Amino acid sequence: MNKILDVKIKKLILKEGFDNDDLFYAEYETFEEIPLFSRWKNINFLKNTSIDENNKLLISNAISLAEHADEVACNKLGLDYLDYFCCVTLTKWDSVDEIKCITPNIYITRRRKWLFSHVTLRKSSTKEELITTGYIKELGLKNYKVCISGLLDGNVNRVYIVNDKFNCIIRDK
Repeated sequence: MNKILDVKIKKLILKEGFDNDDLFYAEYETFEEIPLFSRWKNINFLKNTSIDENNKLLISNAISLAEHADEVACNKLGLDYLDYFCCVTLTKWDSVDEIKCITPNIYITRRRKWLFSHVTLRKSSTKEELITTGYIKELGLKNYKVCISGLLDGNVNRVYIVNDKFNCIIRDK
């Protein structure tokens, strides 16, 4: 990747507060979905690169944050870690042309059993899932699955990038 973009993305991560490890294992009521950037102007440095390159840069950094979050939670939560779940979600698919990227989020819950009694993650063949799977392959990330939770009015609102260790919560189609 581009060294200048790497420096800017690290500044973005600090600006958005992802250097605060408490964020990754806080007691959220149900779950929290924390966007990698809170304002479009915070990613203005991506305006001169392609949508695909922007998405890969943001996804790879979001996955690194999710891996860090999982490690922090594992060390801090003890047995409560058994009900912890963290992944990357991709949202704002309808804004891609406007902001030149999707929006990666860190999706966290300490109530995994409860959450997945209400949410069903499944594999599909939606355009968004196929695009994301392509990014994951291009980034060389072999331990991740891409899935969705459902369709709203025939459109995908959220794509999940889930570590293989949580594979048991993903249904086939």
